[in-house]
Amino acid sequence: MANSETEAKKQRKPRKKVDPNETASQRWERLVRPRAKRLVDTTILLSNLRGTVYEWDHELELELFAQFEQALENLKKEWEIDDPVSEETPVVVSEEVSEEVEEEIEEVRETVPAGELTDSDW
Repeated sequence: MANSETEAKKQRKPRKKVDPNETASQRWERLVRPRAKRLVDTTILLSNLRGTVYEWDHELELELFAQFEQALENLKKEWEIDDPVSEETPVVVSEEVSEEVEEEIEEVRETVPAGELTDSDW
């Protein structure tokens, strides 16, 4: 038994080297893509079980869908809470950027005839 475990370890691919200067966003993207792909692939495999070859339990199917929906809702809530720019989090704009935006707005207002644009257009 121990011999087969050693053989299996030898056959594994070595872990990819990670950039020591990797930013948090780069790390998130590096990790989220393969995990999301696995999730999508798993749903495809699950959908294959709904064929005529298998006999399925409708109650179990409903229970699993409820679990999936709950897990997806939890994921959405987690990502919304940690989102640095959400409706609940005010966005702080520096004076410099704010002045630039105001200048651009004034330029547009000068080129558009009066009455064609309202404040709600911004």
